[in-house]
Amino acid sequence: MANEVVKYNNKFNQVVFQNFTENELSLLMAICSKLRGKGTDTITLSFEQIKSLTNEKQHYTAQGYAEMIDAMYRKLINLAYYYNDGKDVAGAFHLFQGYERSISDKEVRIAVTPQFLHLFNSLEREFTRFELEEFVNLSGKYTKLLYRQLKQWRTQGHYSVLMKEFRELMDVPESYTTR
Repeated sequence: MANEVVKYNNKFNQVVFQNFTENELSLLMAICSKLRGKGTDTITLSFEQIKSLTNEKQHYTAQGYAEMIDAMYRKLINLAYYYNDGKDVAGAFHLFQGYERSISDKEVRIAVTPQFLHLFNSLEREFTRFELEEFVNLSGKYTKLLYRQLKQWRTQGHYSVLMKEFRELMDVPESYTTR
């Protein structure tokens, strides 16, 4: 995994990854680590690279990787990223332009939508950065989601958020009680 770093604009921490599994979050962060500095160029990851980047301990077949990639992308397209300039401009886009995966070639190809270049490129201020290996070795969906938030606020020394917003960012079902 050779010191892969995930680095993105802090605005990406406001995206709620609804219904993502622990493995899908690891896969998404592995993809994000490879997008930095690539502009809208399509990146290609082999299933073997994905296995290495995500420190996957299960032995997926090519079909298994394809199914995991498909499931993650279906969830991503249901997550339109909304923005509002606070005045009169608002809109929504999908994070990625699309993807293509091949079972026979054992690879996936994906590119960032041009409207979101700022999330992964030209990061000089207001960014979150962490080692991919540290992230993928965390156990649990909520742990991974919280880790991203804490990494954003690491230089402040504290993280303060309203419980309602916290539950939303962590994708905690309403049926879960707070104790």
